Formats: sequence, C-alpha cells, structure tokens
Amino acid sequence: MIKIGSRGSKLALIQAGLVKEILEKEGLDLKIIKISTKGDRIRDRKIDQINSKGVFVKEIEEALLEKKIDIAVHSLKDMPSNIDEKLIFAPPLKAEDPRDVFVGKEIFKKMDDLNNALVGTGSNRRICQGENYFSNIKFRPIRGNVETRIGKIEKENLDGVILAKAGLIRAGLDEKINFDLDPHIFTPSPCQGILGIEIRKEDENLFEIFKKYSDKNSQIRMEAERAFQKELGADCSTPMGIFTEISNEKITLTGAFAFNKNDKMSYEKVSGKISDRINLGKNLAKKLKRKSYKKIILAGAGIGPADNITLAVKKALDQADVIIYDRLLNQEILQLYRNKDLYYVGKSMGDHVLSQDEINKLMVDLAKSGKKVVRLKGGDPYVFGRGSEEALFIKENGLEFETLSGLTSGIVCLNTAGIPPTHRNIATSVSFITGHRSKNKNEDFKKYAKLPGSLVFYMGLKNLPNIIKDLIDGGMKKDKKIAIISNGSSPKQKVYTSTVEKVLEEIDIEKIKRPAIIVISDTIGLREYLNYFENKNFSRKIALTRDYESGINDKKKLEAMGFDVKIIPTIKIVEKNLDILEEKFKNFSYDYLVFTSKNAVKIFFEKLIENHDIRDIGKVKIAAIGERTKKEIEKYNLKVDIVPRNFVGENLLDEMGKYVKKDDKIFFPHSNLSRKKIIDGLDKMGNLDEIEIYDNIKEEKLDQDLDFDEIIFTSSSCVNNFLEIYGKEALLNKKIYSIGQITTKTIKNHGLEVYKESKKQSMDSLIEKIGENYEDEKN
Repeated sequence: MIKIGSRGSKLALIQAGLVKEILEKEGLDLKIIKISTKGDRIRDRKIDQINSKGVFVKEIEEALLEKKIDIAVHSLKDMPSNIDEKLIFAPPLKAEDPRDVFVGKEIFKKMDDLNNALVGTGSNRRICQGENYFSNIKFRPIRGNVETRIGKIEKENLDGVILAKAGLIRAGLDEKINFDLDPHIFTPSPCQGILGIEIRKEDENLFEIFKKYSDKNSQIRMEAERAFQKELGADCSTPMGIFTEISNEKITLTGAFAFNKNDKMSYEKVSGKISDRINLGKNLAKKLKRKSYKKIILAGAGIGPADNITLAVKKALDQADVIIYDRLLNQEILQLYRNKDLYYVGKSMGDHVLSQDEINKLMVDLAKSGKKVVRLKGGDPYVFGRGSEEALFIKENGLEFETLSGLTSGIVCLNTAGIPPTHRNIATSVSFITGHRSKNKNEDFKKYAKLPGSLVFYMGLKNLPNIIKDLIDGGMKKDKKIAIISNGSSPKQKVYTSTVEKVLEEIDIEKIKRPAIIVISDTIGLREYLNYFENKNFSRKIALTRDYESGINDKKKLEAMGFDVKIIPTIKIVEKNLDILEEKFKNFSYDYLVFTSKNAVKIFFEKLIENHDIRDIGKVKIAAIGERTKKEIEKYNLKVDIVPRNFVGENLLDEMGKYVKKDDKIFFPHSNLSRKKIIDGLDKMGNLDEIEIYDNIKEEKLDQDLDFDEIIFTSSSCVNNFLEIYGKEALLNKKIYSIGQITTKTIKNHGLEVYKESKKQSMDSLIEKIGENYEDEKN
C-alpha cells in the first residue's frame, strides 16, 4: 500500500487524486492520507503573519520523512526555497496554466476595469503588483479555499477576487473566470500550476514511474523558476513572481520582486537558451535584488535635545527598518524606535565597538538584505563625522545613498554657551577644525593662527597643549579669548573661559568632562550678555513615568518651563486582537463608540483607515474620558459627543446614562487594564460589545539614571510598575505629583505621600499645577 499525503482541502485532494490516477495505471495499491498543516489551522491571520516558512508544507514533509506516507503532493508554489536533503521532487506532470485570473462582478470585463475596484486577495505579491500597475485600487486581505474566497465577493461586498487559474480549472470552477490577468504584470508565483510531488531520495522506483509521465516544458519551468526562487532566498509570502515563455530552444523569463509588501515592485526580463535555464533564473533574481536594494540614509541626529533633529531625519527614522547609531547623540531619540533593529557602533578614544570598515560592511549588507537602513550620527554626517567616507563606500558597492544634515556642535554648543560664531565687525567668518588626528600624523596648527574670525576645534581637548603652542608660535595674540564648552547644550553644560596664553594654567583640562568643544574668538566677550541657556532652571529634575511616546509632548512642555526632564517609562503598549477589530469594521453598526484612553483611539483609527474609509463607522456617537482622549479623536476631524466634566470612569457612565437607551449598541475598544466597573456599567446601560485592542504591560528595567527631585504619576499602573521595577527606595525624599484621585489612592496604598494632585484628571492640568508651585516657591 502506497500512501499519498495531502492537505485536506477540496483542491488539495483533487490534486492528490491526479497523482493517484497516474500510479493506478501502474497497478499500484494507493491510499490518500489527509494531513492538517499550520497554514490550515491558523485561519485568522494572513500568511505573512504566521511566523513560519512553508506553512502548508512542514507537517506533510515530516510525515514523509517518518515514513507515515510515501508521497507528498503539494502546490509547488507553496514550497519553500529549500527542502530536506533526504527528499527530492519527482519529475513533474504537465502543468496547468500558471496565470492569475479575476473572478467577480460581471461589470469587470478586462484588467484595466479594476482601477478603483475593491479586490480580495491573501497574496502580498498580488497586492504589490496591483498597486504598481493601478493608480487607485484597493485590496482587502482574505483567506480560505477557492470556494470560500469566491463566496466572500458577496459576503464582504467585494468587486472580486484574484485567484490562480490552475486551481479553478482543477476544481471545475473555470466558468467563473471574468478574465486572465497579464502575466507580465501579475507575474505568477514560481511554479504556479505545477504539482510538487515530493518523495524520499531512496525511492528510486517511484522516481522512474513519474519520469514516464513527466512533461518536458513543465520540467524546464520548474528548474528555472525554482532556481529563481532559491537565489532570492524567498518563500510563498515574499512578493515575487516569474513568468516563463518557451519557444523552440529559447526561454524568456519575466520576473517581479519586492523585499516586502510595502515596497514598489521591480520588474526585469532575461532571455537565452533553454539549456542555460538555471543560470538565467539565478541571474534574473540577482538583477531584481540589485534593482530593489534600499537607499541608505546618512543622517545627522544633531546635538542637544532630542527634538533638535530635523523633520527630514525624523521621517527617515520613522520609515527605517534598521538604525545604526553612534555614541555622541541624544539617546532619547532612539526611545521611539526600540521596536526596530538597533545597532550601536559608537566610538570613543581607543574603544571601538566596530571598526570603520566593519561599520561600512554592516550598512551595505543590511541594505542588500532588503532593509531600509539609517546610519544615524551625532551632529552632521559631513562635519567630522566620516559621512563622506561612508557615502563613497556605499557608491562603490553599487547602492544609492542620501545625506540628511544635522545641527553640528560647532553651531549648537556655541549658541547655548552664549558665544555667536559670527558677529558683525567682530568675527566675520568661522572655521571648523579637527583637533584630533589619526595615529602617527602630527598636525601643525600654526597655519590656523592667522585665520580671521572664530576658530572652533572639535575633538581637541587631549591635544590642547600642542594646539596652543602651535598657535602662539604661529603668531596668534596671546590675549585672544578662548572657551571650552563641556557637555554643550545639555543640562550638564559647563563653560570655561580664559586666554590663549593662560588657558593651560587656569583650567585643569583633565577634569573637564567630554565631549568638549574649543572656541577661540573675540565673540566670547558677548557671552555675559547672550548666555540665556544657563539661566534655565536645570536644577529642578522631574521624571515622567508613562510610556515613552506619550511622555514626549509632556517633556517638551516641562522643558519649556525650564525643568530638566527625563522619561522613565514604566508601561509599554502592545497591540492585540487587530484581526478581530478588522472583522468588526466590516459591519460596523453601533450607536455609541466609547474611548477611555488616547492609545485606544490611536490604535482603533489607524487600523480603521488601513483598509477602510473612515465613514464606514457611520453616524456613531462618540464618548470619551479626558481632554487628551478627546483631542486625539478630533485629529481625525470627528466630533466628540460626550465628555464628562470630571475625567473619571464613573462620571462618564453618569453622563452616558443621560442619552443611552437599553437597546442601543455600544462598542468599547480598550486595554487589558480597563476597570471592570466601567465595562459592567456600560453592559447594564445598553447592548455592549467590548474588545481589548492593546495590553498595557510593565516596561522592562532600563539602565536609568534615577537622579531626579520630582516625579509624575499619571495612572495606577505607572505607580505599581515603577515600584516593582525600581523599588520604593528610588522615591525616598522625592516630591510626588499625581494626576488624580485614583492614582493618589494607589500611591498612598504603598505608604507614600503625594506632594501635589492635579485639579482635573489631565496632564495639562497637572503641568499647570507644577508651574504654579514652581512660581510660588520662587516668590
């Protein structure tokens, strides 16, 4: 008895039946065994969201290796690039038509009619190809067997679906096809329409039987297209396609590829002799990969506060997959991007995590793997940042780059020290000079002695004695003013001033904290009039404890008031149940939509507009707790109908109770920490449908400096998490600010005292309270 393993879907069993018929001609006794795969069991996620290669394959291959079956029958397009070394593919039977087709409403009669259509597909490849060709097509992710997907046209009000023609023919559903899609645009998946008949290498008799029934052109296709797929190192979720045309002894391959579903699809074509088909497949893949390599961004993070980065740099960081960053930049910039791949390559005197050659290679290798790479440097990439060297290396390796400028320390640190680099009639030029040289290279600084204007030396503190000697020997006036700026533009900034002649006597260089910058200029005399920065109230150190993203705006407001602010995140927001939320959007018919947090608003609407028109939620009335939640909703140009006077859940229930009727449908997307009292209250009020769309979880312990005087807690979870992560001792002798009654109660339950409580349960009100208290203390 020969056992044939197959998935249990109708189409898979039809395909297994085709193999069974062939072998029955040889007089063999056969049985088809149904095997459930991971892809069959997980139906609530798209294929690319299942963290596994060969999601329709693995279990069947395992059964073959364990000799529970003798033959595995797959759709060859579902197979990963490599299979187990103990297994081989039998010569293929004659393939079906490899093209994709459109099945849908009758009004769609040709491919160009699909512009503006709403089309269902579970394929990243088809989405990329469709968005590449059509100016305004919408896709909705769907899964299921052929019949299920066709049924979703009516159930989900789709204009149609894109399917493989081969599957429809084999399932006897080809009469439903509206039209074929152009295979040079919708290039099919590698080996689409070919059955993947997998056997053990040792079963030579089976191999010879299949060889008798194999089809020459299908074999040529399989070898060329599998070579293409293997060279790409891709699987069935990768946006890639290949169309093979065979004429006499010539073969033409049209390929399409994108590293991921959000990229633009690249197309290439190669032709040659059939005998060279494997090399042609590999070369096509190599050309497409080169064409799809991402541009590397060399970006300057600037100096000083995290918001000193430019809008262009922030946009690049938002879009990056990988950030390769240096030591001398504000590490707060990276807090928002901890979900990305971060590579630290910082260098300090005599201590290099990676050499420059290794950094160059890392950038290029990551870009060639399809990653969007941002090389983030402190200051400006081209001002003593070796950015031009890295740019040249990128070009030499066949990739493109773009440079985004950053605020350099020679401008920013002089500003915060009250030393303008130029001033009319005092200094009409500025020179940036490196005070540090490569090993075995002695620099003669005499040539700079006669330069007019301001001289700004980077990385020169260790070499200052040589710099001073050379400048004096070169004829610089000994009474020329000099300043050394340590930790410029930060709350720790210190400025040391002297003259060129006396600086080494009056200032102990060894005690100056690095990084430091040296300025020689007559404009140093203006410092007593222009030093606004050091007059700020940096002696008051305040800690914020909510999630990092939410704390950024609060940090800016407090810094504008003159406080030294740090964010010590205690909570992390993790989205969940978005597939269930997507199903709710498809038939959203609620009377009331309730939000109790800004995070819920953001997640809800970002998911909504991903695949839907915002009008799909209809004329639902919106209720919200708190001013911040209300403002977040208003960002989507929506009116908030119900906001309680006091921003607590009980007040929201009281306010909603004035309007909600017993039969009204209420939708409440919320976090895992939403109070049961709120959920129960809404449930008693009307017909409640509630769903957790994010987890508010404890942040990991970070390497945090706990040097602060005052701390702000905005929720009970922030209080509990902070104490669990850093301990009660971290709050000894600290002034504690609370956002409201519930948070205050939690603080007191831990045996701690609240210094001040907000008048209203909002962060704006709490910041106002802090400001009032500061002014009272000053007076």
